[in-house]
Amino acid sequence: DLCFRCAQTPHERCAICTHQRPVHTRWPVGAVCLPCYRRTIAHPQTCASCGDTKVLIALNATGVRICGPCSGAAIDYACRSCGHSGAQHFAGMCLRCSVAQAARLLITVDGTVRPELEQLPDVLADRGQPASTLRWLSKPAAEDVLHTLASDPEPLTHASLDQCPPTNTRHWVRAMLVEANFLPRRDEPIERFETWINELTAELPAHQASLI
Repeated sequence: DLCFRCAQTPHERCAICTHQRPVHTRWPVGAVCLPCYRRTIAHPQTCASCGDTKVLIALNATGVRICGPCSGAAIDYACRSCGHSGAQHFAGMCLRCSVAQAARLLITVDGTVRPELEQLPDVLADRGQPASTLRWLSKPAAEDVLHTLASDPEPLTHASLDQCPPTNTRHWVRAMLVEANFLPRRDEPIERFETWINELTAELPAHQASLI
């Protein structure tokens, strides 16, 4: 059985691949299936009309692919922040700018961002795949670590991170902050072992902790 959405989705000839598939969206070029939508969004090309790198969703009079604005359509996939064309997350913002926006929201406390973390949104935006970073930022563990760092009134140090739960998220954030020169380098295996011992003994009865 089909779900309600799939049952209601019409099947038409895709204007890009020409296969008979469920219609994901309608562009000036015609009905477009989901695979072609994703591929077109992910790979902007040079518009034959304006010469800019754009998501090409229309055809000119000679059948050459052009962007939405050049076809007279209001549909455009250019980021309102940086101007880059491609996939978007926040309204009107590309994935990279969406990462920076999401990170800034997480580290903003009482309307301000502590100076030590001011460049963190850009560091995250330029690190790895933006889509993966966006998914990571949406996880509670990532939100907790970043909020803890942003809320700590003390200067940013390795001890600031040690306040966070001992998870892989804490280790990943520490490595990122060291790589970006937010934190100094240290002998990570030794320091992590010492932190683990301290956290372990803190949960033990005094007579057991004294043996470790």
